[in-house]
Amino acid sequence: MIEASALPAPDDTPPSHNGRSTAPHQSATYPKATFTLSSPLKLPASALNGRVVHTSVTGVFVIHAASRRLTVPLEMRLSSSAIDAVGSLTFPWSEFSMTAPSVGGFVNVAGTATTEFDLRLQRA
Repeated sequence: MIEASALPAPDDTPPSHNGRSTAPHQSATYPKATFTLSSPLKLPASALNGRVVHTSVTGVFVIHAASRRLTVPLEMRLSSSAIDAVGSLTFPWSEFSMTAPSVGGFVNVAGTATTEFDLRLQRA
């Protein structure tokens, strides 16, 4: 299982500008997201030479107290000490009981959300 913070990434916005909002996905109430693989991932032999491998994983994604079984496309690269995995997942806000943010009716966001990840996995 991979567990990550659902809080907005820090930025350089001074506090006087209110920073980033946590309202759309209520990250103060739901501060973590998880992804649990349904079965172990088997990398192809071409991954052993350090090449980028395009694959996908299926598992249960939990965010905002809602869980869905999803297949996520990945780019992975194996090195001598770690596996790097990069990917993203786009989904309708409503799929996880969220609503797209709207600021005063003049700033509206698309009906889909995207979560991105860049992981470095190492043995503990």
